[in-house]
This record gives sequence, structure tokens and C-alpha cells, in this order.
Amino acid sequence: ALLAVLASMLAYLAAQYIDIQIYHFWKRVTKGKMLWLRNNFSTFSSQFIDTFTVVLLLCIFKLISWDRFTGLVISGFIFKAM
Repeated sequence: ALLAVLASMLAYLAAQYIDIQIYHFWKRVTKGKMLWLRNNFSTFSSQFIDTFTVVLLLCIFKLISWDRFTGLVISGFIFKAM
């Protein structure tokens, strides 16, 4: 359980960093306009990265099997996006 918490925390930190970078990239590209678009695009991207990273680390730590990887990433991302 401790490894699962560690995996989740590492994934969260990575996803938040990437979220900020994507947001500021699109803010520069859109010249400060389209707030809704850049908010949603950066959030969806970071949520996918978070889900992917958590499941990847859980597989690496052998807490779940690799045959569940794709299904968990897809279902986890869809759940977060909804």
C-alpha cells in the first residue's frame, strides 16, 4: 500500500508540473486568450499523464500485472475526464 501511495504522489507531482508547462505554452500561443481552451487542454493532458504514470509505477512495483495496464489507463482517464 505504501508503494501505491508513493506512485500516486510521484505521478501527481509530474502531472502538475506538466500541466503548468502546457498551460503557459498555450497562453503564449493564444496571446492570453481562449482561457477555457487552455485550461481544459492542459488539465486533460495532465490527467492522462497522471493516470498513465500511476498505472506504470504500479506495474513496475509489481502491485498490478502488466496485462491490466491498457485497460486501467483508458478507464482511469475516461473516469477523470468525465
